[in-house]
Amino acid sequence: KKAKLVKRGEEVVLNAESAHYSIETTATALQDGYFGDQVKLKNINSNQIVRAIVSGANRARVLR
Repeated sequence: KKAKLVKRGEEVVLNAESAHYSIETTATALQDGYFGDQVKLKNINSNQIVRAIVSGANRARVLR
C-alpha cells in the first residue's frame, strides 16, 4: 500500500531548480498526495497558490 507523503494542512518543503539555481521555501499543502502526484500548495511567504509534484515525505518540486 502506498503511503501519503504529503498531507493537507501540513508544511511542505517546496523546491524550484534549474541548471543555474535552486531555491527552497515552505508551503502549506492544500491537498493530500502520494509520490509523483500533482498537488496544490500555498506558499507561506507570498500566499501564492502553486502546483507541484510530490517528491518525498513532506517535499515537492514546482512544476515548470
